[in-house]
Amino acid sequence: MEIDIGGTLAGSDHDVLAVTGSLALGGALSVALVNGFPSAAGQTFDVVTAGFAPSGSFVSNSLPFGFSASTAGLSYRLTSSGQVCLGVCWDGGGGSDTSWANSLNWTGDALPVGTSDVYLNLSGGANVSLGSGTYAIASLTIGTGNGLAVSGGSLTVSNSTTVGGSLTLSNTGTATLSGGLVGAGTVQVAGGRLNLGAASSIASLTQAAGIISGATGLAVGNSFSQTAGVMDLGALSATQAAGTLSVAGAISTSGTLSLASTSGLTLGAGASLTSAATAGDAIVLKAGSGPFTNEAGSPALSTSGTARWLVYSADPASDTVGGLPAAFKQYAATGTVA
Repeated sequence: MEIDIGGTLAGSDHDVLAVTGSLALGGALSVALVNGFPSAAGQTFDVVTAGFAPSGSFVSNSLPFGFSASTAGLSYRLTSSGQVCLGVCWDGGGGSDTSWANSLNWTGDALPVGTSDVYLNLSGGANVSLGSGTYAIASLTIGTGNGLAVSGGSLTVSNSTTVGGSLTLSNTGTATLSGGLVGAGTVQVAGGRLNLGAASSIASLTQAAGIISGATGLAVGNSFSQTAGVMDLGALSATQAAGTLSVAGAISTSGTLSLASTSGLTLGAGASLTSAATAGDAIVLKAGSGPFTNEAGSPALSTSGTARWLVYSADPASDTVGGLPAAFKQYAATGTVA
């Protein structure tokens, strides 16, 4: 069924299918804005009406960007979020097939190309999957409530990447973000490889496997966890705003490495923190109000040249040094000096 919307007046400005009896939905719905109509946020369009509440659902919906569809009483209703697509946008026209490779999921029913500014920002949210193939785009914006999961193949973004929702890598998936990464969202690396080509910052980062690499710095502002995997960065500054910050993988930087928690910092078995900086405070660990716990033994912290590592905690007497060298200092501890 094809519906044109050129205004708010039913039957005159936009198409309506009126059924006096019962109605079972199925097949494909295709909706287009006509006559330059600029829909506004909150506008609704009852494009199908019936004598009884409609049953079933359309197999696929091809809607204008920013529109959502649902059954409302005796009608099938379209609702506009007022959002405008500024590039190539995910519209979910492929229905249950949420693959990046399905052209029906994009505005204009065409896949993004190397010059495309890509937006995943449906008002109702979308979880997009990229499992194979090689893709290149100009920029990427993942809005709040939306997500991109790269489990195979590769995605290269030549300019900026903004994550307000989630970006997930797993299995053999590779994401190369040449312009770096920013955003208040979440990045999860459970496999594959994340390459950062410029200074980056993100609110939340979790790594359980795979590789995160980049010659410049990465800042994590709110939540950080690494249970396994490898990080190889120019610099790293990560903060855990609540709970214990845990590291159990390998982190190496050419510059400074700073980890800070509000209530405890744990280096798990197998953790390895290495800075190639040759002077100054190369590695700084702050455990906040909780203890510092080292379960990785003496190799846990490594610096070069005259550079040093520092560990801060509220009560050093509660720390577990775990075989770190004798130069380990405890500040503000009570006791006597012999």
